[in-house]
Amino acid sequence: MRKKPYEDLVDTVLKDAVMALLESESRLSFAALVQQLQQQLQVAGDDERRHALQAAIHAVYHYQSNTNTTRRSNPFSISGFSSENTLPRH
Repeated sequence: MRKKPYEDLVDTVLKDAVMALLESESRLSFAALVQQLQQQLQVAGDDERRHALQAAIHAVYHYQSNTNTTRRSNPFSISGFSSENTLPRH
């Protein structure tokens, strides 16, 4: 199913914030990501982008609170693959 344009904009502002952190060689964390999003919110030019930044901040807080209360797992795991080395030794 195709995302709505608003969801695409939220994804874009999240990507922009992560890329800004990577380019500045900053440490990646929930706090750093929220701080970067808040900095972008302060200089956002239009209402649509401001709303997307606010939604992104909310999503990061929501994700963080859910990972702190549940068992931590990789949200990007690929089924069928494992980090465990199961190759035979020679």
